[in-house]
Amino acid sequence: ADHDVDELKLPSDFFMDFRRCKLVVLIAPVVFLVIIERGVSIPQNATTCCDTFTTGRDITTNCSSAGLTALPSGINSSTTILDLSHNRFARVPPGLSSLPNLIQLFLHDNLIEDVSIPSGLNLNDLSALTLHDNPVNCSCGIKPFLLAVELSKSNGHVIMKLNLSMCFAPISRQGRRLTQLSVDELGCSACDSNPCMNGGTCTKLNPQAKTVLHWAVYTWRALLGSIHLQTSMTYCIGHQLVQFQH
Repeated sequence: ADHDVDELKLPSDFFMDFRRCKLVVLIAPVVFLVIIERGVSIPQNATTCCDTFTTGRDITTNCSSAGLTALPSGINSSTTILDLSHNRFARVPPGLSSLPNLIQLFLHDNLIEDVSIPSGLNLNDLSALTLHDNPVNCSCGIKPFLLAVELSKSNGHVIMKLNLSMCFAPISRQGRRLTQLSVDELGCSACDSNPCMNGGTCTKLNPQAKTVLHWAVYTWRALLGSIHLQTSMTYCIGHQLVQFQH
């Protein structure tokens, strides 16, 4: 059976809009080629990925879920709360010293293995820090961070939400909360944080070797190139460069 079909009616400006869209589609590749030819770059971490708003005395800058790998430029220097969660940071980003009023830092759900505190960021200034849902490595490299946390605790300062953060590696500490780890538990020596160069072997220095005579012997051997005094408690055997480290 035949069915009545309504006539398709298009708005009077349809073809005009269509021509405009077609023109944009044709022009877009040309504009892109001009940008490439003239070397105009589009920053991946532009501040357009962040929203800033004020709530009472707090100035919040929200840069979450923006695919960031570095701290965006141009963040409001008066920011008190910075949300960098759900991005692709591999470490706590440097440059936070440009935010002197920062009191809350959200870094959860990133790719952070190394939680070393960058220069200019003082844990005593933070009331909240999130690091959970990161593949945090709790080997000897975490020692400076734990020392900073312990110092903060000794000053009576509590960092909220840090207790949510857990170790991902090594396997022996997987699932342990960062706030439950102690520096002594790591069992790290100066050799772990100050490896020898040029293939030298780091060895703990006998505490009894602090006498002037022993130090003279070690220094002489260092000058001969067989031993490199690395720290007050370690030396490097087979080191070729005489470079004292403190």
